Amino acid sequence: MACYFWVQKVEGEHAEHQKHLMAENDGHLPFPPSYDYLNVRAKPFPWGANSLFFNPHVRSHSSDRSPAGRLNELQTNKDMNAAAEE
Repeated sequence: MACYFWVQKVEGEHAEHQKHLMAENDGHLPFPPSYDYLNVRAKPFPWGANSLFFNPHVRSHSSDRSPAGRLNELQTNKDMNAAAEE
């Protein structure tokens, strides 16, 4: 039972931190830094470029993980919003 309350506390702190980061960055979470040692693949997966548990709603494609990819995504979203308003 104590674990339940501890997890609730930790998840609540995490949610508050996420809200704080989004408030500082115009409603978007900041792009995580791209480290050279993350997502190193010596050869492609037999089923494609992403892992079996890839979730496009949570993670971006490995090719779009650079800050330039994030900036392109933000610009595309702005362009789509501007076109929708016209």
